[in-house]
Amino acid sequence: MNINVMRVDDLDVALEGWRNSRSADAAKNWREVFTIDVPVNELPSAVLRFDGFTILEREVFATLRSHVMWARTSHVDDPLRFKIPDGLQSSSNAANLRKMCDAKTQGLSQDEWRQWLPVTSTTAWTARVSFRDLVKLTRYFTYLIDRVDDVMKDRMAAVGDVLSDVITHAFTEDDGLTETVMAAFGCPRFLHEDWVDASLTIEVKDVDAFHHVAMSVPLWLRAQIVRHRPLTFVDDFFQLLTHPDVLDHTIMTPVNMNIVAATDYWHSVLSKRTCWLAQDELRGRKDPWQRMIDEFGYDDRMLPCAGGSCPYHGDAILRVEGKDPGVPCPRFCDLNGIDKAPHRDAMLRAAQSRHPSWVARIERSGSDFG
Repeated sequence: MNINVMRVDDLDVALEGWRNSRSADAAKNWREVFTIDVPVNELPSAVLRFDGFTILEREVFATLRSHVMWARTSHVDDPLRFKIPDGLQSSSNAANLRKMCDAKTQGLSQDEWRQWLPVTSTTAWTARVSFRDLVKLTRYFTYLIDRVDDVMKDRMAAVGDVLSDVITHAFTEDDGLTETVMAAFGCPRFLHEDWVDASLTIEVKDVDAFHHVAMSVPLWLRAQIVRHRPLTFVDDFFQLLTHPDVLDHTIMTPVNMNIVAATDYWHSVLSKRTCWLAQDELRGRKDPWQRMIDEFGYDDRMLPCAGGSCPYHGDAILRVEGKDPGVPCPRFCDLNGIDKAPHRDAMLRAAQSRHPSWVARIERSGSDFG
């Protein structure tokens, strides 16, 4: 694994923030500021490129509500060429690869066959991480060493070491000061460590201006849900991470979640997730996002392109040009005068997991933008 430091706001930003919040004569030694576990140490940050980390490790980083992250996905990388780090190999990897190859040969969509991707597959992402969060993440991965199964202990230690090196390289420039900071900062428990009710499927409860959603989702959908930072949640991802059979799990492994957010924010999230591009092609069963949208009440006016233009034009055109494995969006084709005929069969298959209104849209004339 490797972390490339792309850009750094040095620690002087924290010291200046501290001084601006105090009277002019309240001098503070710079070392005293950096060794206090307070929000001013979230001002210095680094833009980092993470390579060779596993899907499991990425999900720990994404659990932080303060995360700022842009990740590669198995829509970008060919899932059939997945790589597993040394020490995390499992006999199930070959079987999962065969399942993916067989499903692809049978004509299933990539959204379906990629679900056998092992959770220990490597991935990459770019993130802006504050000095304070880096310290806490380092401490947390060190904390996990004693919680995970033996097969993951060395890996958690390695993640902690590489994060500690970044702190020294990008910020403190001194191993001793890094150790001092580590000792001074608290160790949060980013992951909920208890089980979440496994009997839940989808349950939506309205509590004044908030909605509570309880559902069981595959890990790949958990990865999408947690990207929405205003969502507050607990789940049992920790149980997956610490399970003795963790090396055998795939991104279809279920995770149980309890999620709360302001009703207005739910509407904002679900509006984006009604987008054709945001949902997966799961033949014969509904995309989990669609199931949730149905609970809240679907309306065509929720579509992000309801105003007549697609906000994701760049991604949508890649599908039309065959440069993305996803099925082209029928509404995008209509809005841009693109013939749907070459894609109609694929569109109709994909529509099986979406709201029924998509079928009518696919079968309508391209001149009808309604």
